[in-house]
Amino acid sequence: MSGGRGLALIALALTRLSCGAPAVIDTTGRVEEGSIRVIESTDPRFNEAAKSYVGGARFSAGRVAGRAVRVRFQIPVDFRLPSRH
Repeated sequence: MSGGRGLALIALALTRLSCGAPAVIDTTGRVEEGSIRVIESTDPRFNEAAKSYVGGARFSAGRVAGRAVRVRFQIPVDFRLPSRH
């Protein structure tokens, strides 16, 4: 990444970028491959990072009457630079 482009991405991140990524959580609490899609994004350059993050997440399986079930879930992903303290 060139310096100018990197600085531009950092400036965008300072304004809080977010994506909404619905996915299907399977009965083991993992995101089903191919189920992630970004439906809303403040900047499309962060879409792949959001999909990668959601794909690597682990959840508790949804349950109905005590039985694990598949669940469709929308996962908000916010990008922010860490604050300096």
